[in-house]
Amino acid sequence: MSPQNQNATLEEAQSGLTQSDSTESSEQSNGLPAETRAPLAPIVETTTFASDYDGSQPFGSNVLELDRNRLVPLLQRVEKPGRYTGGEFGVPDKNPHTARARVVFSYPDTYELGMSNEGLKILYDCVQRREDLYADRTFLPWPDFRGHMKEAGIELYSLDKPLLVKSFDVWAFNTAHELHYTNLLYALDLAGIPLRRTDRGAQDPIIITGGTAVSNPLPLFDFLDGIFVGDGEEGIIDIMDTVARAKEEGLSRKELLEQLAQVEGLIVPDRYTATLHEDGSMHYSGPSVAKRTYRAKEFAALENVIVPSIGITQDRVVVEVNRGCGQGCRFCHAGFWKRPVRNAEVSNLV
Repeated sequence: MSPQNQNATLEEAQSGLTQSDSTESSEQSNGLPAETRAPLAPIVETTTFASDYDGSQPFGSNVLELDRNRLVPLLQRVEKPGRYTGGEFGVPDKNPHTARARVVFSYPDTYELGMSNEGLKILYDCVQRREDLYADRTFLPWPDFRGHMKEAGIELYSLDKPLLVKSFDVWAFNTAHELHYTNLLYALDLAGIPLRRTDRGAQDPIIITGGTAVSNPLPLFDFLDGIFVGDGEEGIIDIMDTVARAKEEGLSRKELLEQLAQVEGLIVPDRYTATLHEDGSMHYSGPSVAKRTYRAKEFAALENVIVPSIGITQDRVVVEVNRGCGQGCRFCHAGFWKRPVRNAEVSNLV
């Protein structure tokens, strides 16, 4: 094949079906003629992920504050109290009681790792720029503090203001790899929130996650209310605005999930069905969701930068000079998942 023909073939593949392909699309699927495709094995079981939520109760919870005085005797007995005190330099002074919607962000690991995550900082800043929205942070405690929390009957709380995590409207995680799945469930348990989404009620937060690990979202379907695919700068604002409107209109949890399913890039497991066949294969049906890409011409500098109160894993300032990778190495997940390549203007970085 000549280079010219190779380029033409590549362009056709990128743009979609060629004219000849379109005439044969009714006879072919996945490159095989219809008569040669193996039929699906008989169905053994069909499972719907839809939840039977109580539609009579409006979604939302009152703000539940934790008395800091309860923490003082516990913090005197742990290795690094600075992990759990909050009050760092740079935390915005906002009132969670007057916000239209509240979100708590988590990197499902310890403070040192969570405060090193640039993605979490970006999303936190996006929400904090809005005066009508409230954002906070929480991380997983080390085993020493976890034991003291259990003895004192204290559930997981946020850092900016000590609010019980279960009283937020949205709990958003950044899962960087699959080992975070169990940490995420551990965090839900610490907060007193049901692990399975079908067991949650009107006053429980909407649990969502994003990040690199969600390129395969199916293992999380039983536990998460939403799975965000792609860059979250614009998506998190759409999610928060949707939640705020739902609270103002008195919508139920199920009605809110139906609204959230309209957010670009957000997978809502409640709308999917799984079919198990005799040959062991599993087929899923539901709406197709495309990865959302942040296409701003320049990366905005963070306005709300928090200075950690203790040394963290990446104890330095991070400047995002580009996003994505154009190498396309066949073995590399990031080279494909984080496309396209976007470079920041030098004038915005120096």
